[in-house]
Amino acid sequence: MRRHQALRATTAVLALAATAGLAACAPSPAPVSPSAPGAPRAGIAPGESAMHGSDQPSEDPGEGTGFGKCSAETLSMRVEYHGDEDVARSADLFIANVGTKACNLPGFPELAFYDANNQPISIPTSTIGESQSLLEIKPGERFSAPLGWSSSPESSPCVTPKTVGVTPPNTSEQKQIPWTGAVVCANGISISPYQRA
Repeated sequence: MRRHQALRATTAVLALAATAGLAACAPSPAPVSPSAPGAPRAGIAPGESAMHGSDQPSEDPGEGTGFGKCSAETLSMRVEYHGDEDVARSADLFIANVGTKACNLPGFPELAFYDANNQPISIPTSTIGESQSLLEIKPGERFSAPLGWSSSPESSPCVTPKTVGVTPPNTSEQKQIPWTGAVVCANGISISPYQRA
């Protein structure tokens, strides 16, 4: 009886050893070539797609209008005072594109005033009306922004600027030009949006 049990145990051990040997001898899976169709590329996690040159955006966000922001150096500016003798004064700020490319001139001009010593003068400004969100000014074209203010002594104190600094929309470049509008009183200057001159 004991001989039969020992024989069975020996047979079972031999069978397990044979199975383990066959598993060790089995060929390991061939490595997947990076160039194989459907295989993930190096450095790309499974499930991610590789970005090819044709998938890149054709232009930066915000472009596509055909023209960019206007800069002070490509714009010619001047103030044309209407010569009113009463207390209600007005003028036009003329801006011309003297560059070689069209540019974007939306919104309102930003104005800053200076005295004869080029020191800033505090004159409040306010905007009137609504501006177009996109306004193209081509080379050689001219636009104007109407200005209005009071020279009434009742609105004192009043000052006479020597120059006005004009900053085109969406830039921080200021250009100083002569101020020909005479006295400006404390109520400040109203600025209308750009329009074709």
